[in-house]
This record gives sequence, C-alpha cells and structure tokens, in this order.
Amino acid sequence: MKKHYILILLACLSLAACKKLDQEPKATPTKEAVFGTENGLKLYTNSFYNMGFLPKNSTSQDAMSDYLAVKQVPDFIREGAFGANNSSGWSWSDLRNINYFIENCTNPDVPVNIRKNYLGLARYFRAYFYMDKVKRFGDVPWINKPINYEDNVTLNAKRDSRSLVMDSVLADLDYACANLPVGNDASRTTVTKWVAYAFKSRVCLFEGTFRKYHTELNLTTTAEKWLTEAVSSSDLLIKNGVTVLIPRVV
Repeated sequence: MKKHYILILLACLSLAACKKLDQEPKATPTKEAVFGTENGLKLYTNSFYNMGFLPKNSTSQDAMSDYLAVKQVPDFIREGAFGANNSSGWSWSDLRNINYFIENCTNPDVPVNIRKNYLGLARYFRAYFYMDKVKRFGDVPWINKPINYEDNVTLNAKRDSRSLVMDSVLADLDYACANLPVGNDASRTTVTKWVAYAFKSRVCLFEGTFRKYHTELNLTTTAEKWLTEAVSSSDLLIKNGVTVLIPRVV
C-alpha cells in the first residue's frame, strides 16, 4: 500500500511540475504585456533611440572633421581603395524592429490617443531610417511591415522609385507631427512634436533642392511642393519660438 501511495504522490508532483513548466517565464515580457499598457509601449519605443542608423557621440566617427588629427587618409577618398564590397549601411534589422511595433500597436486596452503618440514616434524613426538610406544609396525598397524569413518576395524585392519612398517618408513625418506630444523634456534627449517638425523641414529642403537640380530624375515639377513644406515647417517653429537640436542626417 505504501508503494501505491508513493507512486500516486509522485504522479501528482510530476503533473504539478509540468503545469509549472508550461507557464510563461516572469522575466520574459509577453506581447500582451508590451502592447497592452502605456508603460510597455514606452519601454519598447525607448529601444529606437539606440538604433544603429543614428549618429553616435564619438569623435572616432568624425574622421573628416577639422578638429581631429588622423594618421591616414580614409579609404573612401583614396583612389581605388573604396567600393561597393567594403561599403556599409545596408542593414535592415532596425527597420524590422520599427515595423513590428507599428503592426502590433493595436491593443484596445491602451487609449487611442496614447497609441497614436507612440505610433508617431515609431513613424518618425522610420522616416529617419529611410532618409539615411536614400541619402546614402538613392533608390531603395520601401518596406512597411516586419518581414518573415520565409517571405522571399519581400526579401528579394527590387528598389522602389524615389518618389514612392520619399512620399512615404513625408507621410510618416506628417503623422509624427500630428500625433507626437509637444513635451517638456528638460534633458532635450527625446523626440517631440517640435523635433518632428524640425526634421521634416530638413528632409523637405534636402528633397526639394535635390529634385530641383537633378533634372535627370524628371522630378523638377514636384520640387516646389517639398520646398514649400520645408518653409511651412520652419515657419511654424519660428512662430512658436522653438529651438531644436537634432542629429544631422541631411
């Protein structure tokens, strides 16, 4: 009888143990925990500030400055020393992180206006990501969803037209300007509505002048639209007495 009791007890313990093993680890955040609360959205979007496409505060990355002495000439200005095979910047992992957030920031437990604030932040960083890519490579594929490793169509997608990509960048910036809060960040280290407007003015000035003087693109008729957007964004900052410092990308 004792043996039977012991076997029954062991069986019960094993079932209890299996139940414990099936539980979600407390140290691992679930999608519900991340996208179901405002704090979760805040923690996720904080990761955008550490992305690789943002300029770093390091003098080692400014080898062409007039205040830094270097021992050798950088490869990219040495004749025959630089080519496509040793270039950098063709990385898309940061974009997937942004697109994953945008696709999943839909939980109704978080008020719509709060979700829009964080979606505005995500779309600001997507615009920043793409502006860096366009400036460096010209035409690039526009990807607005997280890519699955089995999605060969998107993984092997050809470059889209400059018009499609930059119009999408402008749409992202317009959304960010409309939905980001004004903010009162004393540290001046977070993206606010005014930062979005300042960056929009830079992007539009860059794109407008690029289209105006690169006549081979056949986009000169659209240049005025971009230059007008640059003026209106800058004028709004001036009228509100806003001074904004943002990392240079254009």
